[in-house]
Amino acid sequence: CERCADTCQTCRQDDATPAQLAIIDAHGETSASSVTYKTDNCTTCRPEFPFRWETAASCHRQCPDGSYQSSNATCTTCPEPCRHCSDNATCTLCTARSSKPYLTATGLCTEACAPGTTAIDNKCIRCATPCATCALGQVHSCLSCDNAAGAWLRYGPSCYESCPANTIADVAAGECLGCQLGCQLCDEQDNSRCLRCSAGLALLEGACLDVCPPEYKKSEDGSVCELRSYPLDKTFVAFPILGTAM
Repeated sequence: CERCADTCQTCRQDDATPAQLAIIDAHGETSASSVTYKTDNCTTCRPEFPFRWETAASCHRQCPDGSYQSSNATCTTCPEPCRHCSDNATCTLCTARSSKPYLTATGLCTEACAPGTTAIDNKCIRCATPCATCALGQVHSCLSCDNAAGAWLRYGPSCYESCPANTIADVAAGECLGCQLGCQLCDEQDNSRCLRCSAGLALLEGACLDVCPPEYKKSEDGSVCELRSYPLDKTFVAFPILGTAM
């Protein structure tokens, strides 16, 4: 005869069945093929270990992970794909290697988090307002805006009531489009066409230039390229006459 496990009042010492191994393996995240399991096979439990897990036939101070208290002193295995659960219908953690590894706010396991939520530590977390949708694992990085407090236009990861400087609104897409580099104000219909350049750059035909083409010169305030008007142009420098008559 072999002694019962310390947690058992009475027991039956047998090898674990294939079904028991599969469930213990699933909730323990360990390969059953690499470990030889033996259940406690408690038939009754000692008073200090009152909870009996039916699947493993083992006794515990409280129901172990992977099970829930289904009656006064009985622990029942969580339904797949729950790894932990509070009852037969509510998961608190999903099995990571299952086909439904993500936990929703309602206690269900799912293949992917729904729009408006993002996966963080295998849980579907709601995007932070004003984000309607957000980047993977980043509740404050908006992909679209929810129009909370009028913030409905997205630029980068943020939402705005009106587009910030150096951008124009794409109303249909609910986005702000950035002007070209060096452009301070661009055409509302075409963000590639500049209307006003940043300091130090001159505007010519919708583009911002460091240096104007040879046939142009910068205006007095340096904001635009103006067509030269030879020979009256004050910036015109005549070529010196080579040689002088004796």
